[in-house]
Amino acid sequence: MSKITVYVEGNPIEVDCSDGKCTTYSHLKERLQTQGVAIQADHYFEVADGDDDDGTTRVEDEAAPIAFDRRTDLKLRKMEITIREGGQEDVLLSMVSHATIKDVKQAYFQQTNTKLEKLTSHGDDLAEEDTLYKLGLPDGAVLMGRFSVSIRDLFCDTEHLVDVYETDTAERVLRLYEDKSQRRLFRPSLWLNNDEIPRDQPIHQSNVAQDSTLDVKTKPFSIDIKYKKDGKEFSKSFAVADHYTGRMIKDAFSRDTGEVTEPGDRLLFDRTILTDDDMLFKAHVVDGSILSYVKEDIVQTFRYVCAGTCFPVQRLTAAAYRVSPQTVLLCSSFSLARSLQPGCGTDVRLKKLDVVRCRICGYRIVYKTRARERTCRNVLCFLALQSA
Repeated sequence: MSKITVYVEGNPIEVDCSDGKCTTYSHLKERLQTQGVAIQADHYFEVADGDDDDGTTRVEDEAAPIAFDRRTDLKLRKMEITIREGGQEDVLLSMVSHATIKDVKQAYFQQTNTKLEKLTSHGDDLAEEDTLYKLGLPDGAVLMGRFSVSIRDLFCDTEHLVDVYETDTAERVLRLYEDKSQRRLFRPSLWLNNDEIPRDQPIHQSNVAQDSTLDVKTKPFSIDIKYKKDGKEFSKSFAVADHYTGRMIKDAFSRDTGEVTEPGDRLLFDRTILTDDDMLFKAHVVDGSILSYVKEDIVQTFRYVCAGTCFPVQRLTAAAYRVSPQTVLLCSSFSLARSLQPGCGTDVRLKKLDVVRCRICGYRIVYKTRARERTCRNVLCFLALQSA
């Protein structure tokens, strides 16, 4: 036979082989290319097994003679590519091997409506113009987009999920963590399973993968605390970590200066009070920050004791004469009330113009600490004690 019809992607193309120089399938590829067909290296021929076209056989040896009496198709090898992008389920794409990485991104967008910024494979960035065949990717290859890792600070008891790429360095991952946690770390380092990850090394080289848990550690830094004593202003430097609390700072200040801290003393930074439980990183205290320690003016304050839960607010009714776990008689004697039900008992310091209120429980009845304990002579209280 001198002619053969080849179906290229379903389109029939007739090839003339009458000159006797087109006898093998490799010759047939050359003839198709001269007729304008863009032949790729991964094109292959499929030949029908019989006239009924029920089955086909792939031509493995292109030096084999052409079967002119059989239907012949020219096809492109397709491969399955899995795209793994953080926050999304794995997506399986069927792509021809001459498809570019840009084509893969477009196919992923059409299927998920999500744009891929970058794809990597085994820690290498994939350029958009590279083809799957040129990259040597095997069938079933997994291309990585972003993936999530958990970064925790054991000292500050915080943990955040951060989306990263395989090719990201530890330095970039730390910057992403700072943006996510709104912190500014002082000389941070990144650790995986008690091994430090070099700052300039891609994380995939340290076996960081999807759902890995990384630890971030920081170095101590220096802050200055200004305070007044005997009318003069002083300043002292302290080495701290960003997980230190206001209470820890006050204790360090007391140890180094010999000053006795009072409950009403305040630690200020940027016009904000740093409470005893606040960690420095939450107040955005960084290396070189200046804090102010303000002592409570105890000369103009008076010490009281909160009555607290000693007196549940209830009206004296006939039912209130009997003491029960829910009812305590209202009595003016602090010692009697304390014997009936334990009170808050918090020391409360009030200035002359302060509202009378416990800072802990908010109760509005307080007692001066110099008040003498007296025996209550109220008949109702006496009966209550007898029946308790």
